[in-house]
Amino acid sequence: MKNKNTMTVIIMFLLTLISVFGIWGTAGSRNKDSAAASEQYYYAARQEYVQEIRDYLAEKGYADSGITMNYVTDEDGTVEYTVTIHHRKIDKLDEEEKIHLAEECKGLEAWVDPYIFSIIFL
Repeated sequence: MKNKNTMTVIIMFLLTLISVFGIWGTAGSRNKDSAAASEQYYYAARQEYVQEIRDYLAEKGYADSGITMNYVTDEDGTVEYTVTIHHRKIDKLDEEEKIHLAEECKGLEAWVDPYIFSIIFL
């Protein structure tokens, strides 16, 4: 009888352990799926924003501008985006005109998220 009770306790312990690891694995998988979906959303949003800037600059007479967008995520989750724009005509603008153009480009940004955002002209 004692062996039967001991065996029952061991089996119950193993089943509980398997259940806990199964739930833990499912939760971890959902977190990974959520993170991947979030990253895919932000990737598409960044690409869309760069295209909006490209279209806007073309309308302003700066077609074929070189545009790159980089970002850094801090440990606290803060994201800092930097858009770098290069065009020979923009290089010839004075600082006030460049600041105005940068503000107009920032105004095109469509997705809302807490972040730091800057535009640099090379």
